[in-house]
Amino acid sequence: MTVPKVSIIIPVYNAESTIGRCLESIRGQTFQDFEVFLIDDGSSDNSFSICKDFAKSDQRITVLHQSNSGPSSARNHALNYATGQYVYFADSDDHLEPDLLENMLHCLADTHSSLAFLRYNLIDEDSGEEIPNTRKYNYPTARNLSATETLRLLLPDNFPSFVWSFMAERRLFNDSPVIRFPQNILREDQAILYKLVDRADSIGFVQRKLYNYHIRGQSLLGSKSESTLMITSVIELVTERQCYLDEHRPKLRIQTGNANIALLLYVLKTTENIKSNRQAKALRKKCISLVHKYMVNIGIRNVNHDNMFQYLILKIGLFPFLFFIKKTIHIFFKRRISR
Repeated sequence: MTVPKVSIIIPVYNAESTIGRCLESIRGQTFQDFEVFLIDDGSSDNSFSICKDFAKSDQRITVLHQSNSGPSSARNHALNYATGQYVYFADSDDHLEPDLLENMLHCLADTHSSLAFLRYNLIDEDSGEEIPNTRKYNYPTARNLSATETLRLLLPDNFPSFVWSFMAERRLFNDSPVIRFPQNILREDQAILYKLVDRADSIGFVQRKLYNYHIRGQSLLGSKSESTLMITSVIELVTERQCYLDEHRPKLRIQTGNANIALLLYVLKTTENIKSNRQAKALRKKCISLVHKYMVNIGIRNVNHDNMFQYLILKIGLFPFLFFIKKTIHIFFKRRISR
């Protein structure tokens, strides 16, 4: 049996209205040497049946099933079955440009890289139209960079670091110690990506927008429990990231510290509206303690200007006002888009 070039992994949970679109965009790729793993994560709708129908008509598609355990568990499950030289992840409610695989593989080969990143479009799910991305990235213009150079840009979020924004050699996940997605946290892609970059000798960058990320109406932090999970996730992420990079990339101590401070301040700002919750209040207090710790670790004079400004805003109690302004702008922007 021939080993496929790329293993595509897609967690599926209650995606009966979108999984077909996603799979058609994969079957329509200009590069056809791939295998697809669909992991049904305990769906309660017709997703599992739709996946099985696709698998019957295309032998490259394998359907796995598990009780509802979350996307991280689903991806880890499929990684144990994947046989391709490269691994690519997609979400079941998004779709790929026809030449995504071809462009990514060309970049990896031409730059002798083991990891490559891409750019993406934002698509309004209701209208199907592309919408402006308010997030301004400083995406690298170089065709490839070293691991250290990439980490310097990745840590401050200068380019997209989503699970579907990269293709990697499968060995990066499986070399000892194995890298797997942490479960029961948010931002699980950020929690592993710096480790994959650290293992790669060279990292490629594709300049084209090859992935279509569909924006839906739901807010990620729609409840107190979700906001609490976000705080817990960020605390876990920054703590492990600091330990890992202190050991593996000690010369990036200042960049790592500033990245962790920025993420902690961000979550403090976006969860300001739930600080009356007792559990959230305790977690926010821990976040503030970590901000102080990382500031001391890297030295106050090495804290970047934006972090220092955000910290001073926090100290004088203006985060609620900034949260209100940001929410108002977001609502206004959504109304403009819907017209």
